[in-house]
Order: sequence, then structure tokens, then C-alpha cells
Amino acid sequence: MNTISTSLADSSIMLRRNCRHIARTLVAIFDAALMAVVMILVSAYRILQVTGGAYNRWRNQSGD
Repeated sequence: MNTISTSLADSSIMLRRNCRHIARTLVAIFDAALMAVVMILVSAYRILQVTGGAYNRWRNQSGD
């Protein structure tokens, strides 16, 4: 076997072991999913806060 095929074989074994470990620990899956949702909500809030403020300033200037 050459080094590339050995590396791929080792990587696939490690991936399989990690997937089994994560499947055993449902808390890790819940934490990962919860963190993703929280990050999306925080990012959306900040984006809407920034763009909403710019829109309101533009609307107030054009109404004057």
C-alpha cells in the first residue's frame, strides 16, 4: 500500500470511530445542534439590527 491509500484507510477508521462515539453521546449532538441554532439566531439579530437601523435612518432622511 502506498502512503495515500494508507492515509485514506486510517482516516476512514478514525471517522468511523468518531461517528460511533458521537452516536453514543447524544448530549454532544444536542449541544452541537443547539450551538448552531444559537449562532444563527444571534447572527440574524445582529444583521437585522444593523440593516434595520440603516433603513430607518434612510427613511427618516428621505421623509424630511
